[in-house]
Amino acid sequence: MASIQQRGDRKFKITVCNGYRPGGQKRMQSRTIDVPREIPKRSVLQYVHAEAQKLEKRFRCGMEEDDRTTFEQYAESWLARQTQYKPSTLAGYKRQLEVVYPHIGGIALNKLRPLVLEELCAELNKLNFNVTQATVSRDIKELRLYKVAGTTKKYKYAGLDGTQEELSPRMLNLFRESVLSINHANNIIVIKTMRGNGQGGGSFVDSLQIGEVIGCVAGDDTVLVVVNSNENTPVVAEKLKEYLL
Repeated sequence: MASIQQRGDRKFKITVCNGYRPGGQKRMQSRTIDVPREIPKRSVLQYVHAEAQKLEKRFRCGMEEDDRTTFEQYAESWLARQTQYKPSTLAGYKRQLEVVYPHIGGIALNKLRPLVLEELCAELNKLNFNVTQATVSRDIKELRLYKVAGTTKKYKYAGLDGTQEELSPRMLNLFRESVLSINHANNIIVIKTMRGNGQGGGSFVDSLQIGEVIGCVAGDDTVLVVVNSNENTPVVAEKLKEYLL
């Protein structure tokens, strides 16, 4: 829920939760807005609340539903944020992306479907590039794009723009919306998700960097989390459940 503070006649400060830190603390972000003079005085609060809802939705969902961000724009933004790789490695990624840009670079990210990638493989093979679906899937995952179930039950790709230092609002929202149940036995936690959302759930768990978690394995709709002891397992399970609230 957004917090709204009036700072002047038509100036308001809106504060919303912009995701969570690795330790679980909320990351708050504020924005100050000026209500346009053409908005009648009786409608000022209504306008402010509408702006707060827009801001909260953008933080929770990452990209809005009508977003026009293309694959090329997303990939270039991803490249610009990578500081852990050597320049030669980044140059290699750049060359690979320039090969695929003519085929899928102009496609909006929220319109990118697995079938498009299958067609991409076929086109690249015609150009004598030895490319398989497994190769494309691996490279797509490196870009932090994950296959998720869309509203029409068709799979699409979504960007989980997180780093090991912080959780992105989009990653948190996908975890919250796709997880069906979290159960545990002995030192294993089983997370059941909607079909096609297992990889995203596994990436979310990895990003939390929970010290008691040895590792996790993600499938199509299931994530197995291995904890370092039976005693710590219920604690970790409860921590994961907190992200569903």
